Amino acid sequence: MDWQKGFGGFKGVVSSWAMLLARIYNVFPLVCPQCGGSMRVLSFVTEIQSVEKILTHINEPIDAPVMAPARGPPQAGFDFDQGSLYA
Repeated sequence: MDWQKGFGGFKGVVSSWAMLLARIYNVFPLVCPQCGGSMRVLSFVTEIQSVEKILTHINEPIDAPVMAPARGPPQAGFDFDQGSLYA
């Protein structure tokens, strides 16, 4: 596949990124969803102004979502007896 040629000196980074997305979301980001052909990374957008402009253009929020607070530890007062399992 063309994506294996990498992006400049970032061959490992691009392939790791693609494989991680494929594993988590069950989609392969470097395969065209319409024709199944190979796609390749053309560039990385890293300037915050450019990212905000792109997100605004596609009607996506530019602020990170609010994270829910972490839950507390499990309650210690469960009413079950594990002693009978080992008797």
